[in-house]
Amino acid sequence: LTIEIAAASTTSTTMSSSTNNMKRKKQRKKLKPLVITMGSTRETHISNLFQQPNMKKYFEQPTFSPGIPSRELRSRFTFLKHAANAGIIPKHEWEALTSKEAQEIYNQNPEQFFDVLDILNIPIVKEGRKGSD
Repeated sequence: LTIEIAAASTTSTTMSSSTNNMKRKKQRKKLKPLVITMGSTRETHISNLFQQPNMKKYFEQPTFSPGIPSRELRSRFTFLKHAANAGIIPKHEWEALTSKEAQEIYNQNPEQFFDVLDILNIPIVKEGRKGSD
């Protein structure tokens, strides 16, 4: 069983005083793994793995995301559609990218896919975008 883990760790430093002595103590947050899998028994095995005491010490329970067959990522449109469904592309941007006006611009020049947002004056904002924390 091979597992790839995408996680982020942060370290914070706290100060504690005890009779004129200042000590630095590093506190590490647990890693938050994201596991992309097609489900079945594999998800159960991975979940059980993270329940082990040695793993609980360093990791939070994993978040599972459904896998996407690679053939669905070959087309630019379906790749971006999955990104929109995952929240990487906010809803208002996806609606603009798939609008009739955007389709006309895209048909004239396929390289202008994201330029459509500028042409249609659609603001690109951080709010509502997953993964930008």
